[in-house]
Amino acid sequence: MNMINIRARKEVVQCSGCKNPKNFIYLSDFSYGQRLILINEGMEYAYINLIEDKIYDEYEESAKIILQENSIELVNDVINAFINETFGITCDEINGHKVDFAQVQEKCFYCGSTEFDRNMIEPESLVEIDVPLISHEKWNILNREEKEELVKTELKLKMKFDFGK
Repeated sequence: MNMINIRARKEVVQCSGCKNPKNFIYLSDFSYGQRLILINEGMEYAYINLIEDKIYDEYEESAKIILQENSIELVNDVINAFINETFGITCDEINGHKVDFAQVQEKCFYCGSTEFDRNMIEPESLVEIDVPLISHEKWNILNREEKEELVKTELKLKMKFDFGK
């Protein structure tokens, strides 16, 4: 597993459940295309730069081609939401945890609560942290037909489309 060192904003708040501190990490507002993705059910982060990630473009193109070939027209916002929500199928697991781009709820590392006090318990700070870099080794092993079937499966599950056989 490759790691990357990033500079990020850190806010520390108190968990409403167990009262332990929780670090919330954010990338700069000027980090276009770069994202911190929650893993381990919202308790850890992983990093991806979607502008440099060739698999993101491949996945997006594949979904659009499948929709076009099946005469399914969707507005770009719906297509983009689908791609964002399902892109994790192209990503390798990190420490045994699936990468889920739809995961947005951060959890307390100690008790699993999703409730946090509003006020910071420390001033916001800039930190350098090492986070896992999202990779696509298993996706890259698949051939075009296998990848297409996975995209179709996601379209069936998330969008309720039926492509027949």
